[in-house]
Amino acid sequence: GLSRNAGKRDKGGSGVDFTKEIFDAYLAGRTAITNQGTVAEISVHRQIAAEGMEKVIAATAVHYINDTLGDMSKIGTADENAANHNKHWAEMKAFTMALQYNTFGKLTAADLEQLHTLMGDAPKYDAPGTAAYDATVANLTEAASIFESVLGFSSANVAGW
Repeated sequence: GLSRNAGKRDKGGSGVDFTKEIFDAYLAGRTAITNQGTVAEISVHRQIAAEGMEKVIAATAVHYINDTLGDMSKIGTADENAANHNKHWAEMKAFTMALQYNTFGKLTAADLEQLHTLMGDAPKYDAPGTAAYDATVANLTEAASIFESVLGFSSANVAGW
């Protein structure tokens, strides 16, 4: 599943190749192990792979932030789709939750806490144009910007994923 998401983010992004970054780190790490490298030598490749996986998971969360924002813009119209909105919000939240298990990543516990606060505990169904809707959009946009700044994503990729 993670490799499929890496390919999707690579294809949907510009200037990223998460698939190659992670694969090359695994390959170099295995080579270092085979050649009886030191723990320090092997750990360099582990760190690259772990950070690459963090980027894939975070980029996928950004993708679902974008989908959730798109779903929200359709609330109250003939194109509203609650099932998609619920699914996209849940995917956004779940991928963000998964990031807590990467102890080698760049996102801190404080970053993750802030992301979860911004995302909230359930999808919102406030009508576009209301203060509540605008607040949710601002929160999700801020969450995407946290991923962008901490992980070095380009603004174009964050907008396009």
